[in-house]
Amino acid sequence: DCNIGDFTTISPGVNVSGNVKIGSFVTLGTGCVILPNISIGDNAVVGAGAVVTKEVLPNTVVVGNPARQIEN
Repeated sequence: DCNIGDFTTISPGVNVSGNVKIGSFVTLGTGCVILPNISIGDNAVVGAGAVVTKEVLPNTVVVGNPARQIEN
């Protein structure tokens, strides 16, 4: 029940839970975790090992546990 957009990179060890929407041109770093019912916007980057607990806006970079936006 997940939707994954075009040209999205899902690195090894990524865990995507249910009802997740991942936009186009997204990069999910190695070992990151996406919790249920989350949306990740187009052109976003989720850093390696990040735990995404809330929506990721388009064109942003998030890292850490819990994942937080950084300046890019």
